Amino acid sequence: MIEVIYQTPGENVTWSTTNMYHKFYSYLNENYECVHKEPTCIGYGSPNSPHIMTIKNIETNKYFVVSYWDHNRDVYNPAYGWDVDNMVELFTSTSGMHCDFKFTPFSYMAYSTEYEQYSKNMVPYNEKPNNELTFRGYLHGMRNQLNALNELPMQSDKLSPFEYFTELTNNKICLSLNGAAEICNRDLEIMAAGSVLLRPLLKQKFHNELIPNVHYIPFDNSDDAVEQMRIIKDKHNQIKNDDTLLRKISTNGHEWYLKNGTVQANVDILKSILNMNLIM
Repeated sequence: MIEVIYQTPGENVTWSTTNMYHKFYSYLNENYECVHKEPTCIGYGSPNSPHIMTIKNIETNKYFVVSYWDHNRDVYNPAYGWDVDNMVELFTSTSGMHCDFKFTPFSYMAYSTEYEQYSKNMVPYNEKPNNELTFRGYLHGMRNQLNALNELPMQSDKLSPFEYFTELTNNKICLSLNGAAEICNRDLEIMAAGSVLLRPLLKQKFHNELIPNVHYIPFDNSDDAVEQMRIIKDKHNQIKNDDTLLRKISTNGHEWYLKNGTVQANVDILKSILNMNLIM
């Protein structure tokens, strides 16, 4: 018997994570004798985290962890309730800045399944009207320091998902800054919009690699806000009028999103890399 613990998506819930887990459970249930359990409580970084799914053979106690959690080092901490000795494999791509632990690279998604629908009506690169750089997101840490320099429009007011996607897809180049896990939902949303992703060089690995200067435009990361702003502006000025490069990155990034960044793509990738025999 295979026990699968994950939070089911409620009615009309569009959060990609729970929708992906629910789809993957359907696949498991078609091929193995399975039982689903809801988390007994909500505990971030624990086996009860809504960002995490566990797949356990009840007879052997061996199990897999699939995680979109920002701090996956927690999965190796018994204090969070993990049976580290029986954990066979961790599948994740959300700890790029803190990956001093064993894991199997996986993939990532936009925050909401709504973006999969909006992506079907993205503005093609040649028709995108805006070519100036802005950033929208909660301002904290380095982002707040960059905002204080007042050299780049940085906004934190909320938009509806449709308004936000419309803003992204009308911009040729969209800036993304590192999130807590390095990779950010925004990265996938920019590629879903068919826009050019401009972000710090990624350390994080994926099953199908997100390649700098092929799928996105990288720049060096600096802990100094003044230096970081200079780097961003210099890179933007270097590329903003290179339509050949931008069109290539726009196309490649969007294709990567379609093959790796949707809910179904994440299900398919996990099916291809998870070997159930390892917990039997």
